Amino acid sequence: MNDALKSQALEAVKDEKTCPLCGHVRIKPRSNNQNAYYWKCIVEPIANEIGENSNEVHGMLKEKFLSPQFIMIDGEDFPLPKSTTKLDTIGQENYHRDIRIWAQSFLNMTLQLPNQPIYE
Repeated sequence: MNDALKSQALEAVKDEKTCPLCGHVRIKPRSNNQNAYYWKCIVEPIANEIGENSNEVHGMLKEKFLSPQFIMIDGEDFPLPKSTTKLDTIGQENYHRDIRIWAQSFLNMTLQLPNQPIYE
């Protein structure tokens, strides 16, 4: 299949929720907007509240809220570093939601929701 034909085929199915050829659910990786929201509206306010830097807070949040992932090599499981980069859009929003609930419950902080206007 030539490149032009591939591009046309991909363009035709880009908004489909399932692959028309095999029926598998298509997954959208987390968006740049979700990542920007996470750092600006979740990590930064928590870091300011507890007096830590953003990278340390990010590491703590990953450890607290992301499930462990493993790779099996020669019959032995090895843990992989926890990362948000492999989350899809739904997984990323679930991660955000869990952190917002925790921040409200344990830090008494109400974090801004995505697309919520800021009133000063």
